[in-house]
Amino acid sequence: MIVIQGNHFNGLQAVYFNDTSAYFNPSYVTNNNIIITIPATAQTAATNPDVKNVIRIVTDHGETTYSFSLYLPPPFISSI
Repeated sequence: MIVIQGNHFNGLQAVYFNDTSAYFNPSYVTNNNIIITIPATAQTAATNPDVKNVIRIVTDHGETTYSFSLYLPPPFISSI
C-alpha cells in the first residue's frame, strides 16, 4: 500500500499505475490523501520496456499524471 498526497482528490473516479487500473476503497480517500494498493498486475520496465512509469489519477473534475517507477521485488525462497 502507498499513500498519495496532494489536493482535490474528492470525486476520485480511478487510479492507474502504468495504465493498470487499481481498486480503491472510497473510505481511504480524502481531499488530500489516497491510500491504495499497487496492483500486482501493474507493468514494470522489467515486464514491458515501453512502460510509461506514471500514476494517473482521474477525478470528476479532471485528471493528472505523476512520474512514478515500479520495481519488481527480488526473488526469494519461501521453503525447501
